Amino acid sequence: MTLETFAEEMKIRVQEKAGNHYEVDLERSLGNNGTEVIRLAVKKESDSGTAPAALLNGFYNQISEKESEDFLEEMAEEIVRMCCFSDFVENYGETRAAQVMDYDFCKDKLLFKLVNTGLNQELLLDRPNIPFLDLSITFYVRLEERDGMETRVPVNEFLRETWKVTAQELYQQALRNAPETMPARFSEMDQMAAFLLVMVEEMTPEIQDILPPVEKMRDGTLYCLTNHQARNGASVLLYPGVLKECAAKCGKDLVILPSSVDEVLLMPLSDENKLNELTEMVRGINQSVLEPGEVLSDHVYRYDYENDQIVMA
Repeated sequence: MTLETFAEEMKIRVQEKAGNHYEVDLERSLGNNGTEVIRLAVKKESDSGTAPAALLNGFYNQISEKESEDFLEEMAEEIVRMCCFSDFVENYGETRAAQVMDYDFCKDKLLFKLVNTGLNQELLLDRPNIPFLDLSITFYVRLEERDGMETRVPVNEFLRETWKVTAQELYQQALRNAPETMPARFSEMDQMAAFLLVMVEEMTPEIQDILPPVEKMRDGTLYCLTNHQARNGASVLLYPGVLKECAAKCGKDLVILPSSVDEVLLMPLSDENKLNELTEMVRGINQSVLEPGEVLSDHVYRYDYENDQIVMA
């Protein structure tokens, strides 16, 4: 089943379950690295404002080998529960647009993420952004989560102009918010992988909190740096003092492997001759393991401990 087929199937199932008082539509937009994002919007007939929407890409990724009638029904019921029968969506269309247009309401909820510049040329035309090496810093507003729903609103040029702020002002505000809202998590990669294999299918804040802290970084060992949600966690690279604190655990420069948009891997730099080999490894993983929208960069970075600076390796 393709994503497009799945989206059409979910539209039919959700419409049947939601009933005639709701209008169900598919919304398509450009996602990270040129991928397509499909959302299923569920709007009351009487509501002319913004409608709550379920991101179908995430639901589609859950299918794998579970493409069964029962599993599809469960997904449709979950979407209806989130978008129709929740206190969170009462008067959603009447209030959400007004909140997003109000910078005073949004500024403390403003966050940022890192995307690949070359793979997002079209997307970046309409997004305020700050260049960073071969990457770009973009912004989004993370609205509150209720009943399993969390709304993330990308900041486009229309919003930036409405708010009357510059891209640099957005960055400074998001940089103040992010370390508290999305705190950094740093752990040994092997330990994290073991927890994932034995306990859960995906990383959660609770699991990360019980991982043993890294006291000292060892040569030849990989360490994972992300945020507490392990979502858009590569942005933690830019948190003030985080890389310096990590490097202090080995007293030397670090190699930064951009494993995905959700996290980066760190290791002490012990042999500069292996940087090309590591770059080829990252490229291979990007091409054969990651989904297109998960790729961050084909390049390896180096953290200069003495000068507290990230450079291309």
